[in-house]
Amino acid sequence: MGIFRQPLNQNPPPNLRRRNDSSFGGDLDLNDDDDDNDVFGFNSHSGSIFNSNNSSSNSSYGNSSNYLDVYFLKAYERLKSLDEYWQRKIAPQDNIVVGLKGNLKPFSFLNLSANAAMSAFSTDTRVELVPDGLVDSKWGKVFDTRYSSLARFAGDFGATVTMKRASLSAMYRFIQPDYTSMGAYYMSNNYHSLGLTMTASPIDNLSLAATFSGQADNLSGKQLFTTRGFVYSANANTRIANFVNLSAGYNGYTQVQGDGAAHVNDTTKVNRMTQSFTLTPSVAFDTDQLTHGVALSASLTDNKDRNKFATGESDVTSFAMGLNYSLGVKPWEMDFGLSLNHQESKGYQTKYISNIASLTTGRSFLKEKNLNLSATVNLIYNEVKAKSKSLSMGLDLSMGYTLKKVHVFSLTAGMNKYGDVNQTKRRSSLDATDITASFNYAYTFSLLQIKNKKAKKTE
Repeated sequence: MGIFRQPLNQNPPPNLRRRNDSSFGGDLDLNDDDDDNDVFGFNSHSGSIFNSNNSSSNSSYGNSSNYLDVYFLKAYERLKSLDEYWQRKIAPQDNIVVGLKGNLKPFSFLNLSANAAMSAFSTDTRVELVPDGLVDSKWGKVFDTRYSSLARFAGDFGATVTMKRASLSAMYRFIQPDYTSMGAYYMSNNYHSLGLTMTASPIDNLSLAATFSGQADNLSGKQLFTTRGFVYSANANTRIANFVNLSAGYNGYTQVQGDGAAHVNDTTKVNRMTQSFTLTPSVAFDTDQLTHGVALSASLTDNKDRNKFATGESDVTSFAMGLNYSLGVKPWEMDFGLSLNHQESKGYQTKYISNIASLTTGRSFLKEKNLNLSATVNLIYNEVKAKSKSLSMGLDLSMGYTLKKVHVFSLTAGMNKYGDVNQTKRRSSLDATDITASFNYAYTFSLLQIKNKKAKKTE
């Protein structure tokens, strides 16, 4: 197994065009794939259960803004590397992948990028070869074409426009059905997608963002139905007078079912939309003795079946509102927090209500502030209309101590009383009690320090 890399210029100027070449070859057994950014399977192995012969190479030409990379992967699993019993049950595979990756920046405000790959794949190398007369002789020099072989294509194209106060990017991806590469553990296929992203700041202290993504599968047309999904969002954020923040957002998702190999029945057609609206204002300011923080939040979510024959049995509408207040007392070096939350969900002939209130306080002690104490009191009320009402009251205490920055001790204890407060009086009061306690210890160390100690001992 060997690696070769020889750039023509070790330290080229940033704008100088350069060419880099590298190659890899050898036998690989079970290994981990360490390239999480590999889009179309250009890695040299994928953890095959066979001993496999692998070779790959790539050439790169250009600079950081304008370049073209060419990739090549050849992977072949050896049948005799497995026990004879498993040879009859597991098929060895053969694969070559040729890919191109490029980037072009024709103007300072425009950037174009693209990836393209072709994968030729044999799902079983034990299958008979296709006669030479039916296959191009040049092709046969690099890949043995069998009756189990297939060739598939994949690619994407992206464009980004950047201006002083705005940017816009678009990405289109296409992966043919059954596209496979032994350079990746798993890869989605049989779909195409389009994504759009926009950000803007038309005036100071105001930022806007919007995204759209759409995907459809069943490019082969062999699935019974085609599924199309769309995700979209819009968000705005502004800051007023350096102590008031206001955020508003919209998120949506739509799933639509269309015809495939079969015609979609109108009565069972999937056509569902989920959308949510959020509003979050917050205020933060300090005085000589105190620090204050107030945050409000409100959200409305609607999940609806848009099929024209739908009865609404699966529709759900939820509303949530919250208030959070934090108070810091500087002379005491102590913090207090109050949280109030209300949630209400309505479905088909049902309604759910939840109210939560909590009060928290905490303080650090000792010279190094490495002893932390905190306490939380909470009250929770849940109701399912015409079915149940429950109430819960709890107290949680926590202590944490850090010794020499590497030893961390923590102790927590809590008591919770709860019961059914429904009018049926199945329980007369909060007659159920939970008590919990836990102790934890953690030691923090640096692998780099351990390596350095080992190196010094070796010397």
